[in-house]
This record gives sequence, structure tokens and C-alpha cells, in this order.
Amino acid sequence: MAFQEGDEVRGKDSTLKAKVLKVLDRGYLMIYELEFGMEMNMHESELVLVQRFDPGFVQTKEAIAKPKNQKRRIDLHEKKLPSNYRYQPLLQAQCDYAVYQLAKAAQESCSELELVHGKGQGVLHQRLMQMCQSHPSVKSLKIQKAALELPHAIVILLR
Repeated sequence: MAFQEGDEVRGKDSTLKAKVLKVLDRGYLMIYELEFGMEMNMHESELVLVQRFDPGFVQTKEAIAKPKNQKRRIDLHEKKLPSNYRYQPLLQAQCDYAVYQLAKAAQESCSELELVHGKGQGVLHQRLMQMCQSHPSVKSLKIQKAALELPHAIVILLR
């Protein structure tokens, strides 16, 4: 079988996955092994074609872009925090976890993040407001007051 540059190949007797970098003489190919990032030469009889390289195929950004997740709700109450945050003072742990979740939501293209913090004295609420107002991925904020079943929360709309 005649391989060409850019073809995706696999090893016949191994779990090797690679791309053909260059076709050499006497049936040898220079390949780029994908798992460990190594270049090596192999004979074409040891490889199987997985996918032909198509130079006309161009993937657009629309095809690559992930759809936005609608909402994410994070509860900052003491009992709801992950165990690795419980060794800090409570207020600091809640703020750190909120910053982590905000960054994660922005990275995963969430459109809305709800930070549930409860009623209390308002200290955590003030800290969260300061943090959100200075964060670059925050578009706007809504304050959700406690209603019948809803706890105090800050709803953050992300860019």
C-alpha cells in the first residue's frame, strides 16, 4: 500500500498510533508516534492505514467550538465543600473554592454560575462580590435573596 505524508496509521502487531511525516525509499516511512511524541522509521509492511490525509479538508472554528453549558450551581456551605478545602479557615476555603469554580466555569464556557452562600452575617457575600467585580470573565451579577425555598446566592453571568 502506498502511504503519503499526513496519513494516520497504526501498527499491525502493536498499539502504535502515528502520522506519516515523510515517505523514505525502499518502503520505509518516517512517522511521528502520537502517544509519546517520538519520531521513528518503520517499514510500510508493519503499518495499517487508518485515515488518508485530505489536504482540502479544513476544520472551521464553528465546527471546533463547544456549545455553551447553560448553568452551574455551586453550594458554598461548610458541609458541601470538598474535603481538601476543609483544612483552611472556613471563610478562606469558601472564597478559594468559589474562585476555582469561577475559573473552571469560564474555561468550560458556562454562561451562568450560581454561588449559593446562605444568609449569615454577609461577610462571605461581600468577599464574593469584590472577587466577582474584579474578575475578567464576569459579565454581570445578580443577587438572589432568600425566598421560600431558595437560599441567598449570587448569580454570575459569564462572557
